[in-house]
Amino acid sequence: MKKSSIIILTVAIAAAALIAAGIFALPRIRAEKAAKKLPNEITEYDRDLVKFQMEARNIYADDVQIELLYNGKKEPMLLLATTSRDYIIIERATGAHHESGGGNPYQDYANETKYYGGPLNYYVERTIDGETVFFDIHFKKPVKSFKTPSLKK
Repeated sequence: MKKSSIIILTVAIAAAALIAAGIFALPRIRAEKAAKKLPNEITEYDRDLVKFQMEARNIYADDVQIELLYNGKKEPMLLLATTSRDYIIIERATGAHHESGGGNPYQDYANETKYYGGPLNYYVERTIDGETVFFDIHFKKPVKSFKTPSLKK
């Protein structure tokens, strides 16, 4: 191959990678912007979203309870819906399903503000030695910060 052909090919591959990165980043950027505008209360849209996602997984029940879940930036970005048997975590801005299963990972923390850092990354806010921290309820230890993934949808 000629040197000029290699340079053109390299530039084309780099350009394609940059374009792809931008395309795949857009849904996350939109979701993060939308999260900043979400109300700090459960809306009718949230209830419909929960019902749709739970029915799609055949876990909807009349005893469903819906709570806000916060991301690492303390934004009400997610929903936690629970029944007597199951739970589901949904992203409010995109409707994306993050996880679901039997039980409720936050069951022992009913009266605390809940945060979500991705599958098996559950937190509540605690004050320890005068400092407010996130408490990892799986590992039973405090952390200073965490990031919440946003699904591309």
